[in-house]
Amino acid sequence: MTSPHLLTKNQKSCLSWKEIILLINKSSWPFEIEDENQFEQHTLFGISCGGLPPNTKIKVRCTKNRINSNELCGQVVKHKLSNIKYALKHNDFLLCQGPCDSKKKGKAFRKTLAEIEKKLHEKRKGTWRIDPKYTLIKASGNNWFQHQCGNSVFRNFYKLIDYPLQNNLPRDTNLDCPYCSWSSARQCVNNDINQYAIYINVISQGRLELISKQFPSSDESLKFECQICGAPFIGSEDGIKKKVCCGCPKCTKEKIHSQRAWSYEEAKILVRRRGYELLNDPGDYISKTEMHSINGGNLRYSSIIDLLKEMPAATIVCQKVDPVNTLKNHGKPYSPEDEIQLKRLLAEKNYYYKEIAYLMGRTVGSIKIKTRHLGLRNDDRTHINRLFNVKDTAFQIINKESAFFAGLLAADGCFDRRTNRHQISIELKAIDEDLLLNFMRFIELKNDVKYRTMTNVNGRGVYAAISFSSEEIINDLNRNFHVNESKTFELSPPDFSNVEVSWAYAAGILAGDGHFKINWKKNEPKIHFISASNKSVDWLEKLFLKEIESVSKQTYEGKYSQHYTLTITGKKVIKIANILKNYDFGMERKWNILRKMVEMNIN
Repeated sequence: MTSPHLLTKNQKSCLSWKEIILLINKSSWPFEIEDENQFEQHTLFGISCGGLPPNTKIKVRCTKNRINSNELCGQVVKHKLSNIKYALKHNDFLLCQGPCDSKKKGKAFRKTLAEIEKKLHEKRKGTWRIDPKYTLIKASGNNWFQHQCGNSVFRNFYKLIDYPLQNNLPRDTNLDCPYCSWSSARQCVNNDINQYAIYINVISQGRLELISKQFPSSDESLKFECQICGAPFIGSEDGIKKKVCCGCPKCTKEKIHSQRAWSYEEAKILVRRRGYELLNDPGDYISKTEMHSINGGNLRYSSIIDLLKEMPAATIVCQKVDPVNTLKNHGKPYSPEDEIQLKRLLAEKNYYYKEIAYLMGRTVGSIKIKTRHLGLRNDDRTHINRLFNVKDTAFQIINKESAFFAGLLAADGCFDRRTNRHQISIELKAIDEDLLLNFMRFIELKNDVKYRTMTNVNGRGVYAAISFSSEEIINDLNRNFHVNESKTFELSPPDFSNVEVSWAYAAGILAGDGHFKINWKKNEPKIHFISASNKSVDWLEKLFLKEIESVSKQTYEGKYSQHYTLTITGKKVIKIANILKNYDFGMERKWNILRKMVEMNIN
């Protein structure tokens, strides 16, 4: 039984339940009594003390309208009698924590929903707002907010408004929206599997559909279905949230290769070398497009690969052909002097059709047709199918030039001793065809460069290749430079007595398997080398450490074997680039990046 002293103390502020009903049902106050029967349990106590004590909790129903709606809130809450009396006396509102414009609970944060919207607009420039589907604002923790992209996240209000200031970003930044910035969304969707399915669909641009009906345990992965090929697969959130996500792993890999393979700028350079200009972006090397002749103004409608095959890079008496004058006589009738020149070149049996076409400024098709008209078709067959002669002693002497091309063959060359063919071939990106020409001049090979498109990327990439046979060159490469048919996994460069030869050999390896890159935003240059031969990486590391303090070497598992990488960044790159720039034997694309590295100013 309650002590008489406490009853007397509480009686000073006690109210009868009839007085409470009368106070709460005032028309100016946005609450009403939920159930009058709730006072029955307090009747005996109320009779004893003359009314209910201040700490008695009363159930009331909110009569305010929902936000942006004429519907009533209807939220039922309990409040102490003392709080109700205080609110009535000071004409203040109580909390209902419902979808209306009432105060948010908590002493540190007493803002109405309208004030929250205003603060969001002020601090985030209107990019965020309270999600109208989740207007229940809690006292603390996270709440649902909607980004301007239309997607909702479960986020802390203070962190949301302070994010730009803390990260020195503009107020309208979208980096804290997982749908726009491709970050993890599991916590941002409050572990709601339906919201997470929407997130997966958005970041994959409709290419993926989430099959899992609930979040798996930590040792399991989510199940998806690729909307491109229809194949189901199991993946992790880290793999799906990548910006390059283009479906299942197979479709994504094909898409990445396709995007990296095509370069409109490189295509324009290849076409310009042959006296034409592209009028639009064809998107690949196999689609027909319009080209404008630089000299005559003639239009040509063909694919880039057809142009490359018709006008390949070639060496003519070991002299570089001027691409501007390649088709200087294209479309003009043959004069008697032209016929005499054609007969003389055919009689010498020293030139191919393509070489004659270059010398006379005409196309290969035009030369073949004119040859048949002159009745010289059969006489020309003797040298069309002849074997290509090369300088067999090109790699007998060890010098800077031979070391560079030996390094290039160590990186991108292919050796075939089957059936005593002793064949050597090398294939590079078509944009690097000048390097192939310089190599052909070095070994005095008079041959055409062959071109092929990459079928796995739908014709968006193109390669240039040459091949020749020489048993002497294969033997010299193995004896002097340790380059042979097993070089991929067992290449072990020799210790040259001449330092310049060592750097020339390294320059050749980097010309083939090296990657030169400059991150202009971070003002950071980078040289990266990858190989399946650990000995070649160790040799290169040892050479670099003679000039710089340290390099980064890593090992990872490849598809068929282990791969080893060597990476240099920052100021150390400038020292290495300053040395490598002196060994330029025709790799214009990469060596231009090296020269830019040398000119960089890094603090």
